[in-house]
This record gives sequence, C-alpha cells and structure tokens, in this order.
Amino acid sequence: MQILRIKELLNEQSINARDLAKALEVSPVSIYNIVNGESFPRPNLLQQIAEVLDVDIRQLFHSTKPVGGAEGVLNGFVEFQGKVYRINSLKDLEELNKLVNQ
Repeated sequence: MQILRIKELLNEQSINARDLAKALEVSPVSIYNIVNGESFPRPNLLQQIAEVLDVDIRQLFHSTKPVGGAEGVLNGFVEFQGKVYRINSLKDLEELNKLVNQ
C-alpha cells in the first residue's frame, strides 16, 4: 500500500509531477520517484509539497485508521465564538452542537 497520496492530490488539482518539481526546485525524477512510491521525501520536502498543493500536511498521507462504522472517522478542530474545540468523536460533535443550539 502506498503511504503517500500525492499522485491523487496532483490529479485532483490538475497538476503534473514536472510542474510540482519545478515549483519545489527539485528534479522531476525525484518527484516521479516519490509519487510512484519508489522513494520517500525528507520531512522538509513533505512540508514544501503540502504548501505548494495548499493542503494540510496530513492530507498527503493515506489514513491508517479504518473508515466506516456508525461514527466513521472524526478528527479536527472547530472554532466557535472565539474558542477552538477539538472533535475526535461523534460525542464531541454532539456536545458542540448542543452548545451552538443553546
């Protein structure tokens, strides 16, 4: 299984590997190898890829948690009335919904 989903993101954004390489100032071969799972980028290059693709760095990776079931996977933050709430479960989301509807 591929760990990175950079190829998917490139397709979604209609960007080719050569353009990504040019934006990152690395060789196209380096990007092709990363996209095809033949090599893994250094952390600083991962960060640069995320910046160029305008995504959170976590979006570069396939999920390692199973998706599905009644709750699915919830993981994120919501800002409401100047306060940030972390959402890790359906219960967290329900509690925030109660707060919003008070």
